[in-house]
Amino acid sequence: MQLSFTIQILQLYFNIIKNGKGKGEINTLKKQIKFIFRTIVYLPSSLKVGEFILKHKELKDNIFNYPMLVSKVHRPYLIKGLNSHEKAESIIESYNFIDDFFPAKLSHELYEKGKLLLSSFSVKDDSFFKIYLCIYTNFDKEGEINIKLADSYENIIGTLTFGIIKQKEKKTILIGGLQGASKELNEEYIKNCTKNMYGLFPKKLLFEVLCFLEKTLKTNFMKAATGNFTHIYTSERYTSRRKILSDYDSFWKSLNAFQEKNKLWYFTESIKRKSLEEIPSKKRNQYQKRYRLLDNIERDILNKFKGEDNENTYNTF
Repeated sequence: MQLSFTIQILQLYFNIIKNGKGKGEINTLKKQIKFIFRTIVYLPSSLKVGEFILKHKELKDNIFNYPMLVSKVHRPYLIKGLNSHEKAESIIESYNFIDDFFPAKLSHELYEKGKLLLSSFSVKDDSFFKIYLCIYTNFDKEGEINIKLADSYENIIGTLTFGIIKQKEKKTILIGGLQGASKELNEEYIKNCTKNMYGLFPKKLLFEVLCFLEKTLKTNFMKAATGNFTHIYTSERYTSRRKILSDYDSFWKSLNAFQEKNKLWYFTESIKRKSLEEIPSKKRNQYQKRYRLLDNIERDILNKFKGEDNENTYNTF
C-alpha cells in the first residue's frame, strides 16, 4: 500500500472520530484514545478495512452514520477466536455479498436507508408482520447483516444476524446470533404471535427466510451457525459481563444441523417439510396454512429481487 493512500485512510479515521454520529461514535477523549491505540495495535487489519471503505462508493459516505464499523476488528466479532485479519476479511466479504448478489437499485436503497422490506404478511387474527433485511446492525458484534421480524407497530419479534466468512476457500453464510423479542414484549405476546402464524416459531421463520434469500440469490454458499461454545460472548472479554441466554446447540440440532470439531453447526439443506401424510389429520389444516404462509414469503422475496411488486402483501390465510 502506498504511503499516500495510507495517509488517506488515517485521514478517514480522523474524520470519523470528528464527525461520526450514531452507533459506535467516538465522541469522548477516553474513547478516542482507546480507538487510536487499538488502531495502532491492529494496524494492518484497520488499514485493510479503511481501504475497503474508501474505495466503496456507498460506505465512504455512509460510514459517518455507522462509525462502529471501523472498531469491529478491535473486539471479538462474529464468532469466538477470529483474529483481526479474519475479522477484516469477514467484514469485507459481507459487503461484497451485497454488492455481488443484490440488484444495484436494492443495494443502493439498503446502503442509504439501512434496511429493505422483504415481505409483509397478514396472519390468523388479521394482524400483520414485516420481515426486514438490515445493515448497520443492532447486534453489531454478531455480523454485518440482520434479518428482522417486526409486528405492525415495528416491535421486533426476533433478529437473526449473519456475516460472510471464508472457510477452506469456501464462502460461508455464518449466523453469529439469533435473538428473541424486544424486552418490552412479554412471553404471552410471543406465544400469540406463534399461534397466529399457525404454530411457526419466530426464530425458525427467520432461518427459513435466510434459506429463501440464499436460494433466491443463488449464492451456492455453505450455511453455518455459532453454538454455545463459539458465540462471541464466550470470549474472555465478555465472560464476566455477558451471558448467552439461548441454547443455540439445541435449536440448531432441531433444524437437523450437524456440529463439526470446530463447534460450529452446519446445514446441508433447507428445512424439510413434513408431508401431509405424516401429519395427524386434526393438524393438517394448520400445517397447510403454515406452508402457504412460507410459500408466499418466499415468493415475496423472489419478487423483491426481480424488481416486481409483492402480490401477497397483507394477504390473510
